[in-house]
Amino acid sequence: MLKNLACAAAAILSVGLAVTTYPPMADAAGARTAPHATRQLCGKAPRPGINTCFAVAQTTPVQPAATPNAVRPFATPGGYGPSDLQAAYSLPSGSAGAGQLVAIIDAYGAPNLESDLATYRAQYGLPACTTSNGCFHKLNQDGQASPLPAGDTGWAGETSLDVDMVSAICPLCKIDVLEANSAGGDLNTAINTAVSLGAKFISLSWGSGEYAAETSQDSSTYSHPGVAITASSGDGGYGVSYPAASPGVVAVGGTTLSRASNARGWTESAWSGAGSGCSAYEPKPAFQHDSGCGRRTVADVSAVADPQTGVAYYDTYGSGGWGVVGGTSVAAPIIASVYALAGAPSTSVSANSYPYANSGSLWDAVGGSNGSCGGSYLCTGVTGYDGPTGLGTPHALAAFSSGGATARATGAVRSGLAGKCADVNGGNSANGTTVQVWDCNGSSAQTWTQYSDGTLRAVGKCLDANGAGTANGTKLQLWDCTAGSNQQWQAYNGGYRNPTSGRCMDDPNSSTVNGTQLQLWDCNGSSAQIWSTPGGNPTGGTGGGTVSATATIQAEGFNAQSGTVTEATTDTGGGEDVGSIGNGDWLQYNNVDFGAGGLHTVSVRCASGAAAGVSGIVEVHLDSLSNAAVGSFSVGNTGGWQNWTTIPGSVGTITGTHTIFLKFVTGSGQDFVNVNWFSFS
Repeated sequence: MLKNLACAAAAILSVGLAVTTYPPMADAAGARTAPHATRQLCGKAPRPGINTCFAVAQTTPVQPAATPNAVRPFATPGGYGPSDLQAAYSLPSGSAGAGQLVAIIDAYGAPNLESDLATYRAQYGLPACTTSNGCFHKLNQDGQASPLPAGDTGWAGETSLDVDMVSAICPLCKIDVLEANSAGGDLNTAINTAVSLGAKFISLSWGSGEYAAETSQDSSTYSHPGVAITASSGDGGYGVSYPAASPGVVAVGGTTLSRASNARGWTESAWSGAGSGCSAYEPKPAFQHDSGCGRRTVADVSAVADPQTGVAYYDTYGSGGWGVVGGTSVAAPIIASVYALAGAPSTSVSANSYPYANSGSLWDAVGGSNGSCGGSYLCTGVTGYDGPTGLGTPHALAAFSSGGATARATGAVRSGLAGKCADVNGGNSANGTTVQVWDCNGSSAQTWTQYSDGTLRAVGKCLDANGAGTANGTKLQLWDCTAGSNQQWQAYNGGYRNPTSGRCMDDPNSSTVNGTQLQLWDCNGSSAQIWSTPGGNPTGGTGGGTVSATATIQAEGFNAQSGTVTEATTDTGGGEDVGSIGNGDWLQYNNVDFGAGGLHTVSVRCASGAAAGVSGIVEVHLDSLSNAAVGSFSVGNTGGWQNWTTIPGSVGTITGTHTIFLKFVTGSGQDFVNVNWFSFS
């Protein structure tokens, strides 16, 4: 539980304190490694309202590859590159974000910026982003190509870092860099200019200590409907900076990111330099509910920031070429670019509220601390929300879109025992309310809705395994929806299974006594575990139960697959699609019921951004991949990997219940299609 903690003036950040070294880190094998010496690129902010950048660079020289553009992922130059970051955060960077405009706002000039950016992008095989091809523009604070401010070696390094991170996360995005004449109010002018130029995503990798007059800037500069503004939380540890404290921006904290031998392949904890805490002046946004701050709490979300696990960047004006850098200056453009991958924000809901509505779609960063706050969540990386890392770090795109989870089907969840239903005790929406067996009565307490994020909801809350338990006998209850692993439910053997525990929703001892609390138990197919599933399946696939062939069968609900990945989709209804599909890949769906009347046509929701001349065939097989295809159709470029169209194909006449295989065939060695759903008629 969150602890109450009064906001104190001592929590206000002293921005720009000299940074030299951080505690030794552990490598992937767990061995302790000596820390690198570091320096702040921009020095200390002289006073509140005059900003410094939050970049912290390793001082150890980093040599470029021996031959131009010869770098491999995870090799020279030092520091994480694009493929590392995309893998760590499960991002569809190769297919999303095309044409989106990300604006970088920094002070002073970066004379070598375009040529340095070209070197970074060429080194990692990213498409060129230049003034001549319309991808890149360097402008003054008024949006003009000239005159530009004089160069500054520290801020030039910051600006190079920012454009490199946009390139790493969203290589298909366009980039505007607006160079302000000073590190004071001119930066605010540049922000408003960027909005007027059409930027929907703006990154601010700088800040100062808080000051009483800061609130006068909130509505005029830091609150633009339909625009996501990200701001670094600082690199001086526990304490709050501005504009990260502004209620209208996405306050971005920082993590230590390391490779790991877990399912994700990475682990994250709070970085010791990340800013966090209670604002001294700013009101708390309506969507923020932590109990330790009466005012605005920093941060909202986070990304890698520890210079000891830093990223590669290239700057010849102030840093001599390749270097490794950290600071929440890294995290802010990463998060701005993730928003760009997810698509333009809504004009009716603040973009910084999205992660709070979809917190289950983030990686939780646990462990580490950025200072002394009595051990509370405000300075310590804890499970769930905390100050240094916010709600967590990107896990694909769902937490950065206004769409969120969508309702798929609503109805009663009826027991295999006649006349009994899953019921919310008293229709109460309080966290911890018992979910129980009760006589079916059609009330709101027995009206459940399946959502695209795998949750099952009633009276505004989610079916939840108590304490994230996975053992036999774990009680089921209602709780605030997080879409976490303890709130995931799949159709299985005619009931519901929690995929993390591998156990099923169970009525203890097949009880018919009203008020018997439901639990998790080993899946056994008994009447105690038979539950109707409105719409066929909580996640839209086939699980272990039977689903009608005429239902909309979500592609990501496969029972088995080969060669594909799941990813967030921008198609109508949100959720996920299946992508990275190439020659020989396949998807399997069990127990699809075609009935006795016979069905003749399959309709598949497809998208393709395949290169010119690249196309393929989708084959439909019954019961075995070795059986002859009962139908097929061809797919070519649809205008983009998220540009969806429904393609029909003939499958003869099918009756009865079958396992369905979708097999993908192309003569090209490239991926050629994404699939969102399919259905038969």
